[in-house]
Amino acid sequence: MKNTFRWIPTFCLVFLFLISSLAPLSNGDDESKNYWGEIDVLDPNLKYHLENDKKNEFEVLIQFKGNVLEEDIQKLEKLKFKIFEKFDVIPMVFAKGSRESIYELSKDQRIFWIEYNAPMKYYMNVSAYTIQAKKVLEREIILPDGERLDPIDGSGVTVVVLDSGIDGTHPDLEYTPINLEAGEKPRKGMKVIYNVKKDQNATGQNDVLPWIPMEDTDTTSGHGTHVAGTVAGTGDASAGDVMGIAPGAWLIGLSMGELFATIDEFQGLKWVYEHSRPGNNPANIRVVTNSWGPGEPFDNLDPNDASIRMIEKIVYENNVAVIFAAGNDGRGDEDGREDTVNIFGKVPAAICVAAAERDGSGIAEFSSRGNKDKVETYPDVAAPGVKIWSAAATKTIIGAMVQGRDFVEKQGAANPYYLAISGTSMATPHVAGVAALLWQACPSLKVSEVDEDFEGEIPFKIKDVEGDLYSIERTKIHEIELILKLTADYIEPDGENLVPEDHRKGILGKKFDYAQGYGLVNADRAVALALYLNHLRDPDSDGEVEHPDVSVLDAYKEFKKIMVNKEPEKRKTDVISTIWQGKFVDMDKSLQEESEFYGDTIPAAIQKHKVFVPETAREMKVSFTYYPYGLRVRPGVSLPSSSYADLTLTIDANGDGEREEPSGLILPGTPPFAPDPLRPYTKTLTLDLTTDDWKKHLGQEWTFDVYGYALSTSLNVIHAGVQCPYTVEVKISLSPNENTAINKRFYNFEEPSELYKEGSYSGTVSLPRYYYDLGIKGEEEKSELVPLWFMGGVIILAVLLIALAWKMRYRKDSG
Repeated sequence: MKNTFRWIPTFCLVFLFLISSLAPLSNGDDESKNYWGEIDVLDPNLKYHLENDKKNEFEVLIQFKGNVLEEDIQKLEKLKFKIFEKFDVIPMVFAKGSRESIYELSKDQRIFWIEYNAPMKYYMNVSAYTIQAKKVLEREIILPDGERLDPIDGSGVTVVVLDSGIDGTHPDLEYTPINLEAGEKPRKGMKVIYNVKKDQNATGQNDVLPWIPMEDTDTTSGHGTHVAGTVAGTGDASAGDVMGIAPGAWLIGLSMGELFATIDEFQGLKWVYEHSRPGNNPANIRVVTNSWGPGEPFDNLDPNDASIRMIEKIVYENNVAVIFAAGNDGRGDEDGREDTVNIFGKVPAAICVAAAERDGSGIAEFSSRGNKDKVETYPDVAAPGVKIWSAAATKTIIGAMVQGRDFVEKQGAANPYYLAISGTSMATPHVAGVAALLWQACPSLKVSEVDEDFEGEIPFKIKDVEGDLYSIERTKIHEIELILKLTADYIEPDGENLVPEDHRKGILGKKFDYAQGYGLVNADRAVALALYLNHLRDPDSDGEVEHPDVSVLDAYKEFKKIMVNKEPEKRKTDVISTIWQGKFVDMDKSLQEESEFYGDTIPAAIQKHKVFVPETAREMKVSFTYYPYGLRVRPGVSLPSSSYADLTLTIDANGDGEREEPSGLILPGTPPFAPDPLRPYTKTLTLDLTTDDWKKHLGQEWTFDVYGYALSTSLNVIHAGVQCPYTVEVKISLSPNENTAINKRFYNFEEPSELYKEGSYSGTVSLPRYYYDLGIKGEEEKSELVPLWFMGGVIILAVLLIALAWKMRYRKDSG
């Protein structure tokens, strides 16, 4: 017994050391406060520029605690800030002020955060790689019979964005409305299929509809458009670079208005419930993403509240995944003393999302935390939420750019169609996009038999119901939440990444904590688990579920076996290809009437796309196709819009930012003047890569770019500019006698060239390939494939051996 308790003194010392190390976080030390004794509200990047830049004026984004009030504006004017734009959904002002004014403003108790308006690169693609969503878009699916299916991209699934609205004029979020009320089903290739804004003065009674359809419902903040772009944006305005997590999914925009209250949020959730009921869901609504929360205290969750009951009805009755942002109130609470998590995220039926750093290395300082002593307050999972690039609502971002001429001069290659902002609002749509991928992978997903994590005292009492929340089947989580938790990457603490040192053990012993939940979502593993679950339930892939009782936990045992990162696939050929699409966008010159710098200084969408050209390349064929004449019938507009575009494709082979000049390189766009809106125009070009001009640039990435102009012949202003879709295909012929190994993605094998076919060449091409291979057998399945003749032989041999042993024993007994 004496030896058993020898470790107790050591444990106590370690415990006291940990407590003492956390103490400064509890009472605030010098590092967490500025020199006025207030919590520091200055972005570290801004502080650096304030201390080191010679200029005296700085563009800043000023966030307030609560809505931006008239007194806040007056305070800014008194400090001589030049106000460019005020945002409502995110309580923020974009302004320019002096160094002294910024320091003085930071003392104000109303200030939440002041951020430097820094030049940035486009990083939406980084966050998609962080959660492994890009790999999902690369993996073909191999069925047990060998048939290959296209990668999962969210096709066939609709996500509702309940937010400030969606700008359906954005090239990535084109409004293609359907008659949802009449039961019309959306078609492949559509994007925003329904887009309405709430009339906050309407009640829905006396035939006054509270929801008003329109092409652009996000006219002030741009918040909902940014969210929608992260969920399912096509990336067309960036040649595919800034693409959403589920680019094949459909979107519905529900704008609750600019200053919405409980009744607005309830009516939004009510709309989702009414339009996703079983048997009355033509759009296949399966996800609703909510990057908003209450302005009231964070711990007032009451299961009797109407909105919370509606969330539960949407999940438990309609089988729709409801996802909520955890909130942005965690700054200064790294040790989990308080519970600042969005109350709606704490509903067991909902999935609550915390914000991680863009690269997944840690937790964002602003991300709301649960109370470390109350497991039921923890977020469920995390996703990237820091400086996330996504679609910008065109009218709002153009307004926010203000002094557009100055912005373009400073930024160089400015792009008004995307912007980067931070928040759990930006993390949540990542998870909504992954949820859409999971629904496509496994249409039989449902509410699981697994309870939300809970321990300690009963947290919620229900009026007029015997028992508590955790005894009346209102704690079951959806299979999507279960899959996300089981496949998440738990971010380990390193002392600096704001991950708690202590954690709990949850489902199947998985780690989780009050800052990140179960960790960073991993789309690749999550989709693999969903696909394998669907395979176990529907083994013949006919769409009929033969084994509905198979659970997520059953599939989890062996799901990793289908994730095949095969050795590079090798083929005897000398030709490879790659193809991409985009939309050239030119700002409508009629916007000139609204501002002196619109039309002239707002640049067209950036259309740069990189292609790796192997050292063994000998020839390149480029095909550039677009429609010079466009005819577009816009919803709600009586007159159609017609347009003309003249585009050019260029190549920058050496990375100096300038197009190469050898004769014949530039593809002139000028088409024959034949006004046929249905006729595409294609220009092809063949480059001899064995010449000195090109040979010296082999073995590196070349940049392809589209530029030109587009004009609208309509009197109607298209706020997102005149849009012209295009396609580029590049075929590269390689040396036929050499073996070429390429580790770059998104290349395809092509038929060998005539030179290769006619000669006795033996060159091969190796390309990386990724699959979800449902034909791979598990251990139990393999045992069933033992040949019958072998089993029969074993049985016969066993009988003979038993007979022989019996006979020998008989002889012994007889002797």
